[in-house]
Amino acid sequence: MGEGLKMQFKRMFVDKILRGEKTQTRRLKIAWYKVGSIVPAQCGYREKAFAYLEITNIRREWLGRISEADIKKEGLNTMKEFVDKWVEINKEFNMNDLIYVIDFKLTDKGRRGE
Repeated sequence: MGEGLKMQFKRMFVDKILRGEKTQTRRLKIAWYKVGSIVPAQCGYREKAFAYLEITNIRREWLGRISEADIKKEGLNTMKEFVDKWVEINKEFNMNDLIYVIDFKLTDKGRRGE
């Protein structure tokens, strides 16, 4: 497991992660995640994990270069929806920000109360 590492998500994404509809996240900063690490997914640092995720890929990308396929992996449907959620979470959308793209998959361990 990613010792001490946690991945925070807004509550609006919990069901999408559990259904496998959200398999990717973008972050301004990386918390030393490594491919192959298994990390708890939480809505708050003090909350119990709602799932455990295996990190399958990490790459850098300009924020404005997100593809339609990646918007779907983010659990969203359109670029407008993606930009709106990004601004809600990060306060502004700068398409020239170099961000981290983290792909993950839901593991069998620890799904809601298991």
